[in-house]
Amino acid sequence: MVRNFPDADESPYAFPGGDKEIVQQVMLEQQVAQGEIMEIDDESDDDNADPDDGVTRRETIDLVTRLERLAIRYGAASSDTLELNRLLRKFRAHLHHEDSVNSKQTTLNTFFGPVVQ
Repeated sequence: MVRNFPDADESPYAFPGGDKEIVQQVMLEQQVAQGEIMEIDDESDDDNADPDDGVTRRETIDLVTRLERLAIRYGAASSDTLELNRLLRKFRAHLHHEDSVNSKQTTLNTFFGPVVQ
């Protein structure tokens, strides 16, 4: 029977620096456990990233329109539902205005490509 052991470099328990490196690692773990220092993971950058960064204005307009319909469908017949719908329409109008202000005029050439002669 042949067993494949990972290389010493791949193991999280390998300490090529010897005893000194082991002692440093233990001291670091004790300081983290006691709250003296904070350990920061490289992966924590992704946790702090804004999940809405990739949402476009057009997608937001569609979402607000859907929220208006859902508020009417599931909202109680109260003044709060009507106020929510009024604010959503106002926000949607604002988004449409921003969309039209920031849009660029296109020509038919952009859709069909350059004219071949």
